Amino acid sequence: SLVRDPFTGGVYVSLRDGSIVSFDAEGTASTPILATPGQNGRIAYGPDGRLYYLRFRFPGRGMIEAFDLPSSL
Repeated sequence: SLVRDPFTGGVYVSLRDGSIVSFDAEGTASTPILATPGQNGRIAYGPDGRLYYLRFRFPGRGMIEAFDLPSSL
């Protein structure tokens, strides 16, 4: 999944391997990887300025993780 930061214009992308990468407003990828939850899931930008990651587990319960976003990409 991907989500756009409405304040900086950056884009965060959740890849198939579970890692999350970020791109600045011009489309340049930043390094290192923002976070590596290690499981497939969905990301969402929260109103508190954090990135939320919902991990799916079947059978079982899903988990929500929150990551502080960097102040600059």
